Amino acid sequence: MLWIILQVALAAALLVGAFRLQVSLHRQRSREWSQILAGLSQSGGSLSQLSYGSIFSAGLDCPVAEVWDKIDGTRGLWAIFRNAGVLLEALNYMESDCETSPSFLQLIGHIRENGRRVRIAAAVGLLKSLLSTPRQRPVLTAGEIAAVYIALVAEMSLAISDNCPELLIEYRYSITQS
Repeated sequence: MLWIILQVALAAALLVGAFRLQVSLHRQRSREWSQILAGLSQSGGSLSQLSYGSIFSAGLDCPVAEVWDKIDGTRGLWAIFRNAGVLLEALNYMESDCETSPSFLQLIGHIRENGRRVRIAAAVGLLKSLLSTPRQRPVLTAGEIAAVYIALVAEMSLAISDNCPELLIEYRYSITQS
């Protein structure tokens, strides 16, 4: 009798989980481009200043310990984790909304794989930072994560610019002549 109750409970839990997943996917698919990009976090503005040149100027001369400060420590790692998820969602939007070609789909697959790597690396970096003492912060990992995140953002920007430039129209700056 107990075995039957456990099976019914497991089936009910799986049914509820499947329903929640379906609702979540429907909500995600119905979001507009601006709603997706609104999910990007800045970690106190420090991530908006990230670029390969700002962290690793003059060919990786930036001391690794400085990277931890430049990305704002664990807050920056958390923002990188969240932003990689937003970029993955943006890829899904681009795949469904933009004209696709085999090379574009291959590019999206490549960027999606890099986005997953960034999320995993950021999650591991967060876990390491939570388990380490304040003096032993995982600065090397933070530098690697920042470099991969910068590359992901650059790849995503180029993919949008080259394949879906209409997504950038509302974000362009108007240039006025004086």
